[in-house]
Amino acid sequence: MRKKIIQQKVLMEKYKNLSGTSGIESYELGEDFICVKFLKDSKLFTYSTKKIEKSKINQMHELAIAGSGLHRYINLYVRHSFDKS
Repeated sequence: MRKKIIQQKVLMEKYKNLSGTSGIESYELGEDFICVKFLKDSKLFTYSTKKIEKSKINQMHELAIAGSGLHRYINLYVRHSFDKS
């Protein structure tokens, strides 16, 4: 039996940027990851439990939804811990 693969287009959530100074454009949340699109970079950066503790992913989820503090958190705690593709 052949399986049909349907490619889904991922729609990222626009980051609220309540401070007006964030370098984050948009994000996508998953159970064990967050994918971030920065304003000055065309690449997507995925931070996942492959390299980061689940508690940090959860904190990043909360900051993304709140629209404040995510860029600072990434710079302070997980800057170079994104998944390499």
